[in-house]
Amino acid sequence: MDRDVMANVSRRAMVGGLVGSAATLALGGQALANGALARARVDKASGGGAKPHPDAKPGATKPAATKPAATGTTLPNGSGFYRVMVGNAEVVCIADGSGEMAGSPFPMWGANGTKAEVDAALDAEFLPREGSSFYFNCALVRSGTDVVLMDLGNGTGGGPGAGKLLPHLANLGVKPSDVTCVVFSHLHPDHFGGLTDDNGELVFDKARYFISRDESDFWSRAGVADIKGQIPDEFKKGMVAGAAGVLAKLKGKLEMADATTKLSEGLRLVSAPGHTAGHQMLMVESGAKRLAVVADLVHHVAISLRRPDLHIQFDADPAAGAATRQRVLAQLASDKTEVLAYHMPFPGFGHVRPEGKGYQWVPSLWQW
Repeated sequence: MDRDVMANVSRRAMVGGLVGSAATLALGGQALANGALARARVDKASGGGAKPHPDAKPGATKPAATKPAATGTTLPNGSGFYRVMVGNAEVVCIADGSGEMAGSPFPMWGANGTKAEVDAALDAEFLPREGSSFYFNCALVRSGTDVVLMDLGNGTGGGPGAGKLLPHLANLGVKPSDVTCVVFSHLHPDHFGGLTDDNGELVFDKARYFISRDESDFWSRAGVADIKGQIPDEFKKGMVAGAAGVLAKLKGKLEMADATTKLSEGLRLVSAPGHTAGHQMLMVESGAKRLAVVADLVHHVAISLRRPDLHIQFDADPAAGAATRQRVLAQLASDKTEVLAYHMPFPGFGHVRPEGKGYQWVPSLWQW
């Protein structure tokens, strides 16, 4: 696909508020509901103030979070990434950045409920009723000789607080050419924006690309009427155009994947439709340990967890999204599975615990 076409699709998607993400689509929704767009602010996901690495020499200081480290070196957690071990697999949250929206999250969240219900969920987590922060957490998994990256962030179209995937990968000591496999949880621009560089070339040019067949099929034929969320048709048209651009760019390269696909040892995909027709999660299993990379199963640290039954308007099918959310959260809570979530506060690792009509987000303890 022509570089300018690809860039224009991505920028229209992000700036116009038509992305299916908590930060950008919510901005468009607030414009519709309150008559004013919120502005993205500076990146909060890099995590300043990190302590020196335990192996650092006395007096050594941590380089700036956005300054790439030399190839093959790593900086401490908090340099735009956060890593944990799941058995023999290393799972890393790579921060693509963050953004904010003004006004109440209602009715973007909870259109099938009331503002009072949304406010109650916010109050329970000591969050303000006006204004929300959102995060973009890509997942990198090292398993054996494979380097698997799930989702590619916003690229250059996501506002000043986002699009930080590449410098944060560099801080981790990972070059784009090191990535052997890219998995799309779904085709919304905050998940594929980093696909190409400013010249329209694939950034991760050595990788294989995977998507679910349901996702590919849906966006290959989708029109405005196929997106059931209560968002303006212009936003829906942008979603369709953005996804079509990715499918065209990756024509002949994109492989269909499901739970039977061999990505790497201990990695399997799990279908979780509703947000989009073919939305999928990634399960990491090694020995007795497991972790679920849940992508956009949840979008808001209070509302999505406390009231999973409440609809999210930018789901392609809000009712199906709510049903999937309730089913999967119940399973994760029952199994006590650790989670990495795309839109939870950086670094995005935690557990879900039953609480009232829903669940509570319990962040994993930070380790330097």
